[in-house]
Amino acid sequence: MPDLKDVLGEFYRPSAGDLKRYVTEATVVLDASVLLDLYRLGTSERAQVFDVLDMIESRLWIPYQAGFEYQRNRLGVVAAQANAYEALRSLHGARDTEQMKKALKGLSLPDEVRGQVGALLPDLADQLISAVADYQAAITKLIDAHVVTTAQARSADPVRARLDALLVGRVGTKPDRKTQDERVKEGVRRSNAGIPPGYKDADKDGDSFVAGDYLVWAGILEYAKESETSLLFVTKDQKEDWFERSGGEITGPRTELVAEFAEQNAHGYHQLTLGRFLTLANEFLSAQVDEATIERVSEASPPTGLETRRAWQMLAELPPESLEAWRQSTLLPPGTLEAWRQSTLLPPGTLEAWRRGMAQLSPDTLRAFQNLANQTYWQRMRDAQRAAADQSDPGQESSDYEAPDDSASTDEDDEDPQ
Repeated sequence: MPDLKDVLGEFYRPSAGDLKRYVTEATVVLDASVLLDLYRLGTSERAQVFDVLDMIESRLWIPYQAGFEYQRNRLGVVAAQANAYEALRSLHGARDTEQMKKALKGLSLPDEVRGQVGALLPDLADQLISAVADYQAAITKLIDAHVVTTAQARSADPVRARLDALLVGRVGTKPDRKTQDERVKEGVRRSNAGIPPGYKDADKDGDSFVAGDYLVWAGILEYAKESETSLLFVTKDQKEDWFERSGGEITGPRTELVAEFAEQNAHGYHQLTLGRFLTLANEFLSAQVDEATIERVSEASPPTGLETRRAWQMLAELPPESLEAWRQSTLLPPGTLEAWRQSTLLPPGTLEAWRRGMAQLSPDTLRAFQNLANQTYWQRMRDAQRAAADQSDPGQESSDYEAPDDSASTDEDDEDPQ
């Protein structure tokens, strides 16, 4: 007679020995979120992750949908990351002599004091110009050392080249149109019924986006039917439709997923975040990934299209707050917000919505808006979107990176499963 664990194994979490077996023996399936995160890492951090992937090259595999989402979003992530580094150029917030004189004039000071301070400004401006030049040169070196530029990504993307070499013969086949349509329909049905994975994406625009997580899962299940090994799924998507939580902490994959996998494959299924996987790779594969790198990949990825749109929808309903205080806290130059507004063709009233809402937004959303405040950000996003659309499968939807009123994306948390 079977025991309780035999009948309801999905409710039992892997032991230390099981975890070792998954890390050292299982087929390791990478999600698109893991592949895209490589662009957000510094050069040494990225090299450490690739070192681990090299160790398990013969056991790597990705579903077709994960590969498609990587290719579709790649240029958008590259542009966003390059923009984040470019924003460093204005982080100093330095002003020239005329700007400082204007600011001085607006202060309530005795004329005697104002005159003495005014006499200091030319020398101060010269010193600032010199210091800013040194700062800009240092930032340029950082960009050259760590950033995959949009130009590189369009011609000779070094990250994609590494992934291409690692994943030869290790990508799921593309479903035919009938199969794809059936899977999208099933993904939408499951999402509406609250069946994992993917129901947290029910408010995305377009059925293929709503069904995106299920399309990845369907590819995994198809692979599992023919596989003779256990499977370890590594992802940065940590929403509740993928992971169980207890007391706010991730404890492992949803039991429904483990049970559904077991119907196709008796060898076992588990899933980990990238940070947790790298930690276990250090322990069981003798990898040498720095703790700082693990902390970096364990952070939530920057908010993308859908979260930004939601933030815009929130702004008009939030209580009055000070945009100027937010601007000062992020060290943005005074003219940047208006220049940004003009570059995105938004109505003037939008800035008033910002004034009412900024302090009430979450830290992640504030980071997204700090990127948005760069006056060239959306033009870069549009360029990246057009380039990505040129490379996309004509039968699929194009880039997730669009302006706030019609974009879609994935949500991510930042906790590691145990």
